[in-house]
Amino acid sequence: MIEELLPLEYLPDVIKAEHIYLLAGAFLSYILIRPLLKWIVSMKSYYLLYYMFVSMVLLVIYLFGTVITGQLNVWMLSVMLQSLSAFGGVLVLYYIIRRLFKNI
Repeated sequence: MIEELLPLEYLPDVIKAEHIYLLAGAFLSYILIRPLLKWIVSMKSYYLLYYMFVSMVLLVIYLFGTVITGQLNVWMLSVMLQSLSAFGGVLVLYYIIRRLFKNI
């Protein structure tokens, strides 16, 4: 699709189609995530932002280690994602219960 809009022979040798796909994916992610983050900030859910940021940092560190070693440990990735999901679930339950008791 992008080859029709911008033929690859017009790209410099340094830029590949994958770079354009990655840039387009990053831009699309930004457009999709920005309203969610604005809503989270407007709701003053800073703990959710902290959780999202810490999760992202842990994933980046893991993936950086994967790039350095050249080996992807799928089991470890699965355990990390499950642990982050469980931690997020516990945080949600904690803040729901806290709000319920605060209103009583």
